[in-house]
Amino acid sequence: MMTDGMFSKKQGLYLASLSSLIQRVQERTIILREVNPCHVRNFKQYILSYVEKQPLYIPPLIGHLDEGELKDGFEGRISMIEGSHRLKGFVQLFETLEKKKNIQEAETASSLLTMLKHTMITMQLYEGLQDEERDQLYVHLHTSESWIKYHVALNKSKGGGRNVNQVISRKTPGKRPARQKTKGL
Repeated sequence: MMTDGMFSKKQGLYLASLSSLIQRVQERTIILREVNPCHVRNFKQYILSYVEKQPLYIPPLIGHLDEGELKDGFEGRISMIEGSHRLKGFVQLFETLEKKKNIQEAETASSLLTMLKHTMITMQLYEGLQDEERDQLYVHLHTSESWIKYHVALNKSKGGGRNVNQVISRKTPGKRPARQKTKGL
């Protein structure tokens, strides 16, 4: 755990096992934001597509400690600010994998479950944020920065192709992307 009291609100970084986070979601000591089922399904497909082929990068989860203090770790109730779709996807994936019946599916599910249970995820927690501050943080995390990250990741998953600088220059605040001229047919 690392904590920072430099600003008026406390924040800390924690490393947690995916299985402990899933258990806390199921016990409702981690409260998720409302999720879009399509986004959850897409995340699960991403995990299933890449988990055995290459290392997974799961961005840090961001939450607010509603009960308790950061100095005690993150034992109190947590409201998610960022990462609800990822956590919901992992919960559903674990539940699905644990229900596999036939032998071949059960073997594959067992190895995938073992791998995922040993996955560690960073969680950034805040303490003392007002509801408006939580909402502002959520909005900030889902503006231009997330657009850039999404397109960089999308291009990497498709084998590269576009330069990261091209992606960033298309999203310069206040500027619209230049229209490309096409030759007549």
